[in-house]
Order: sequence, then C-alpha cells, then structure tokens
Amino acid sequence: PLRAKRAWPGLEFKRPLFIGRDAASDGFIVVEQAGRLLSLPRDQSATSTNVFFEVPDHECYSFHFHPGFATNRFVFLFANGPNKLQTNSAGVVLGGTNKFNRILRFTVTPEGRPNPTSELEIIRWWSNGHNGGEMAFGRDGMLYITSGDGTSDSDGNNSGQDISDLNSGVLRLDIERPDPGKAYSIPKDNPFWNIPNARPELWAYGFRNPWRMTLDPA
Repeated sequence: PLRAKRAWPGLEFKRPLFIGRDAASDGFIVVEQAGRLLSLPRDQSATSTNVFFEVPDHECYSFHFHPGFATNRFVFLFANGPNKLQTNSAGVVLGGTNKFNRILRFTVTPEGRPNPTSELEIIRWWSNGHNGGEMAFGRDGMLYITSGDGTSDSDGNNSGQDISDLNSGVLRLDIERPDPGKAYSIPKDNPFWNIPNARPELWAYGFRNPWRMTLDPA
C-alpha cells in the first residue's frame, strides 16, 4: 500500500500550485499563485527557500524549461494579469476585464536565476477566470499550451465551441522557427490552419479549464 508523506515538512508555502525540477540545479521549484517561484533544495530537511523569480502584478500557474536548456538556458512561465485595477482614458475602472494569459520566456543566468531583462512574450490572449495554466513540449518540438474559457462562471462567453478565439482550447506553437516580427509560427499541420475565421494556433478545443496536462513520453 502507498501512504502520503509530507515533503519538506519544515517549509510553508502560500497557495502553491505547481512543482517541478530545476534544470539549473539538482533541486526543485515551487510556483505560488501570487507570482512567486521558490527554489527548493533536494534535502527535504531544509527549513528555508530562495526566490527563483517573481512575476510582478501577475499570478503564475506553471513553468517549464526548454528541452535544450543546457545550451539555450530558456525557461517559460505561464502568467495571468495584470492584477491591479486599471482605468481607460475616461477614467472608468476596467476591473478584471483587462487580464490576459501571457506565456513568457526568460534566459537563466549562470547563477541559476532568470534575467528579468531577457523577458520575451511568446503569446497573450484575454482571460479572466478559468485561465488554464499548463505548458508542455511535445516530442515533435512544438509548445503545447492549455487555455480555459476565460470566465469565472461556466463558460460565460460561450467560447467552448468557438474556434475564432484562443479560449477553451489547447494551443500548439512552433517557437523554434518564428515568423518575422513574432515569437512563434503556426505549424502547418495544425488542424484549423485553413478554416476561415479560426485561430490557427488551436490544436484542440472544447475545454472548460484544462488545469494540467501530461504528454506520454512514448
């Protein structure tokens, strides 16, 4: 029989959402929803953590290192924001309607921390609620990204069956061969490539809030 055992019993976290291996060390990284990523040592008797990175004014849901991290030093973050209320030119508070999912790429320094000035936004789309939150690199070299319906209700914008936006789906991007002026290109074998008014970034659609996903390594 299997039994649950608390890892790192000497540590406390605030709304932890994700944990993964740190490609820059032999430790781990925990994502706290408020936009803070913490480095953890492999030693589970540890009583302190170090801040790996913070995403200002954003929530953060996951991170993934590039499969070629050893040579390019890239790490990708899934963030949603901004969190602070903003106003338009007339002074009207926009509230949460101006929040976006953002896939960000950073270069990790030799010291093992992302360089804030290296930020590159791969893609963004409106989302204020069910934001999805996961990424994965396929064996085909493409970056897969999950997206929720973007609302805090049950698909309040009826985007689940709408392929003209990036909500309620799984995106598939080619970040290795970006188009001029962009951070990605559309794989020509994406299923909605030639459908009028469809977003060609979509690989699948009809999801309420695909929170996590795993690619079968085989």
